[in-house]
Amino acid sequence: MARFLSPEWMDELTRAAAGLVSAEQLSLQQVVSHADGSVTIYALCFGPEGLRVVPGGVECPDVALSADDETAAAINRGELSAQAALSAGRVRVQGDSGALARNQSALARAQQLWGALRPRTSY
Repeated sequence: MARFLSPEWMDELTRAAAGLVSAEQLSLQQVVSHADGSVTIYALCFGPEGLRVVPGGVECPDVALSADDETAAAINRGELSAQAALSAGRVRVQGDSGALARNQSALARAQQLWGALRPRTSY
């Protein structure tokens, strides 16, 4: 079982993303802050060529979402929706927030990926 946000989990996410294509072009960066002061960053890059997972992130993401590890884990486990976390101020958005609204189908694919990994993830 891969630990959430570990390199092994990123590898699992990459394998799960294989073959998923999207008409939309979107780079969605996740920035997760940990209690020890460290930060985990990765990006999901959606496009017609497929969905790429980029550990360490990308230079200029369309949108960056920042949260603490407790919030990120709750979203990943399906206990908290991203929308509820945004409304509660537990997730911060930088960049083109309109891209989130324009790319709902791509974001739904990301939720499916995380859902597929839940049974193989420890928190």
